[in-house]
Amino acid sequence: MKFTGEACSKCGQIFNENDDVVVCPECGSPHHRICYGSECANASLHGTDYKWQKKIVSRQSGNEKPRFPVRCPECGTVSESELKKCPRCGMEFNDEFIEESRIKHNKAFHDLFKLESDFTFEGIPVMEVIFFLHSNIMYYLQSFCNIAKKRKNISLNLICFIFPPVYFANRRMWFWAVLTTIISVILSMPLAITTIMEMSIDGSARDFFSDGLINTLSHNENILMGLIRICNTADFIFRFVLCIFANRIYYRHTIRSIKILHNHKKNVPPTPQELRSVGGVRPLNTVIAVALTFVITFVAMLLSRIILESII
Repeated sequence: MKFTGEACSKCGQIFNENDDVVVCPECGSPHHRICYGSECANASLHGTDYKWQKKIVSRQSGNEKPRFPVRCPECGTVSESELKKCPRCGMEFNDEFIEESRIKHNKAFHDLFKLESDFTFEGIPVMEVIFFLHSNIMYYLQSFCNIAKKRKNISLNLICFIFPPVYFANRRMWFWAVLTTIISVILSMPLAITTIMEMSIDGSARDFFSDGLINTLSHNENILMGLIRICNTADFIFRFVLCIFANRIYYRHTIRSIKILHNHKKNVPPTPQELRSVGGVRPLNTVIAVALTFVITFVAMLLSRIILESII
């Protein structure tokens, strides 16, 4: 079988000669028939230039050595076993030290996550996911393992509940950062309009709303209060849904990003530096997310004023 030695795109297990393999007609990704079901594991990449590439990850071939993290005893930098030396201080790792690190790594994965050393996330090696995450590794690995093994698809992410745009921007998920910002701003509009109306009445924001619009809004204050309650409830539900599904969203983002990197690299595994360059956290993005929120809020207020003025 031409896929012998390759990994199933869904479960990550290596194909044997007698396995029943189904190939996605869209991108060419191979699956066990039972894993394929009705959807390709790489369905999120359909419509892009992604095409499955032959990698040969067979353990029997002996050509691909397992990759695992090695912590430098001199400076504490975590690097990859293949490097044989610390990328920061240059300390060389002998075979005995690397073997000891491998044993500790396998034992940790078995004890903490109940994973075998050859476990993969939809064909993505665990080490690549570790270097992509870069921070809060234990928390996200536990969540990702639950998702990959279909034990639990939901979990709590309180940071995402408090300020979704900041969380998604910090983890470099800009589509979700912009989307959650727009939805949050829309749901906050009734409260913002009421606040501006009150400021206009006491004179602190008199130039923003016209006198006619202020009078109309004042006479319909009960409607505004009702809208505020509805939008506050909707905002809470929206944040709660994001809170329980944020880790699954991040899981899909992680797998998709690494697969795209694999596609660009062809048959060469991405380096830890390359994985960190597209993953991890970017604290500066949180500042951008806050600034983006203010900009979208200001634009939304201007549009609200134009719409309300045209209606009245």
